[in-house]
Amino acid sequence: MPRQLRVLVVEGQEDSREALRRQLETWSCVVDTATDGEDGVRLALQGNYDAVILDVNLPEIDGLEVGQMIAQKHAPARPYLCAFSTFEAGPLERERTKLAGFDKHIEKGSAASMNELEALMKELRARLSSQQAALDKGSAN
Repeated sequence: MPRQLRVLVVEGQEDSREALRRQLETWSCVVDTATDGEDGVRLALQGNYDAVILDVNLPEIDGLEVGQMIAQKHAPARPYLCAFSTFEAGPLERERTKLAGFDKHIEKGSAASMNELEALMKELRARLSSQQAALDKGSAN
């Protein structure tokens, strides 16, 4: 059985942070949370996360800058970076997150966004299982 996904959620709004943490835990993820960008960078550098979900509109250091800092400090092996922004985000916001090095951009606030996030967790879990199987096969030879 593959290990659980380790996810860091960096979200400034307590209600949103806790709701996201609880939802990820129902999908069998191990979740840590941070309330701001500084805390998020610190935890990301200390932990071995499979994914980091960042609110784009964080207080003090914005989520785009936090994502860039995490990507630079973890290069080349970095966690999957997912921007999580308000449902009003448009093409410009998506382009900004892409240019900042994020792997995915999900607009929060709808059932569709939770479906998209669940699909992402399944995709990351499958990727992790494939990597583990390759490692197991390599060590068996």
